[in-house]
Amino acid sequence: MLGKESVTSPVYLRLSVTDRCNLLCRYCRTDAQNLTAPGLPDEAMLRIVSAMARLVSIRKLRLTGGEPLVRVGLPALVRKLRGLLPKAELAMTTNGTLLHAAAATLRDHGLDTVNISLDTTHPARFAHLTGGGQLDAVLAGVQAARRAGFERIKLNAVLLRSLRDEQLSDLVRFAAWCGCELRFLELMPIGAGALIYARERVPADEALAELRRAFGHPAELPRSSNSRRYRFDVDGTAATVGFIAPVSYPFCTGCDRLRLDARGRLYPCLRSTEAWDLAPYPSDCHSDLKVRIGLRAAMSRKNAIQATQRVWPARSMAATGG
Repeated sequence: MLGKESVTSPVYLRLSVTDRCNLLCRYCRTDAQNLTAPGLPDEAMLRIVSAMARLVSIRKLRLTGGEPLVRVGLPALVRKLRGLLPKAELAMTTNGTLLHAAAATLRDHGLDTVNISLDTTHPARFAHLTGGGQLDAVLAGVQAARRAGFERIKLNAVLLRSLRDEQLSDLVRFAAWCGCELRFLELMPIGAGALIYARERVPADEALAELRRAFGHPAELPRSSNSRRYRFDVDGTAATVGFIAPVSYPFCTGCDRLRLDARGRLYPCLRSTEAWDLAPYPSDCHSDLKVRIGLRAAMSRKNAIQATQRVWPARSMAATGG
């Protein structure tokens, strides 16, 4: 039996529970990419995660998609994952449109933190960007998350030039008002994002410079594993703002993320063109061996990708859990 130390140090596992989504964001997927599978059954996902946990310490598990909350019975899956990984941070990234009804239950079932996508606070712009989404539903989700008492709530906004005239300062003001950390993410040339990348990309440094003009020079905060963080003064209220810049400032070195998609395929990196199928066999007698082989291969390939990969894959970002 292989010990945990024989595979790798602790990892951050991003688990896509479904490819499906109730929005059609222009930078995420096209109409052709929106007909996707619902994901493996709970039992199969739990068997994979359990087998991985016997080989490597999972320090953090993030539920992703697609939109995780379109998966039927997600709170029950959260409760089972909490029991399986009692010491890990259990997080979720969501578009927030369905969070209002689920936030309290998810928190009660063991979800620690939540990241909510919010690219603009203008209803018409939001509807256009998301293919008809309702901004009010997301704002209600933010408030429900606050009431539920999550340890941490973050707002994620993809930097887009077509939104720049109001996106930056308005979102910072909203983050200050609701007491959530705001993170601006550079647009990546992957999937549907590649189709709009040339005209829509805003480098993180350009966005930071604009916020300095709007709010003054910020205080620098300790960096997280993938973002530079600042504290701005917004009319006497502090707003914490981070910048995740995988194009301008790649953070491959030291990255411990693995991505398990909704079909049970393990990707060592968002850029990877290779994946290892960990979905359980009908009989589970060889499942641990399958996971062990796939995990070893993925971690080995991850190091090579970090050193040599310079291209972005054509698949939808949602196909690997964002």
